[in-house]
Amino acid sequence: MTSRAIKMTLTLPSGAKKYTRYAYRRDGNVWNVMWPTPTWPPTVMSQYLYFKNGLPKWTVYGQIDASSYRTLYGYDAQNRATSVEHFHRTSSPWNGAKMAGRSATLDEQGNPTAIDEWHDSQTTFHNTYGYDELSCLGTPDIRSCPLRRIKRQAHDHP
Repeated sequence: MTSRAIKMTLTLPSGAKKYTRYAYRRDGNVWNVMWPTPTWPPTVMSQYLYFKNGLPKWTVYGQIDASSYRTLYGYDAQNRATSVEHFHRTSSPWNGAKMAGRSATLDEQGNPTAIDEWHDSQTTFHNTYGYDELSCLGTPDIRSCPLRRIKRQAHDHP
């Protein structure tokens, strides 16, 4: 799976050395990052999985055991990010509790029209947004939208 690995060394003022290993996939994306710790298991790791188009699918981080965490990413048909969810691994397979997350509904221009945020598997915030014809957020005020100022300036100067 990996095509290359890089080992970085950090020398502390005490002279002690700390190492971090980065492993990369053949497509150039990071596959995992490991660094030693004095606890058991002896390595903290972040591991990454990607969709075929190269977008991140999920990340596992922490001690890669029953105390690990996972972040799952979601996208729409245009490959625009629409969700991120954080889970705590309580047992195998990944059926841990959802800790927090955010999901967005996007319009055709990619503007969020609704955003839901939740913590501990409960929706805690639901926000909706509206846009005008210039994709400016919900106000006709020229001062609040840079695109409106550009359009107005274009009309002011022939």
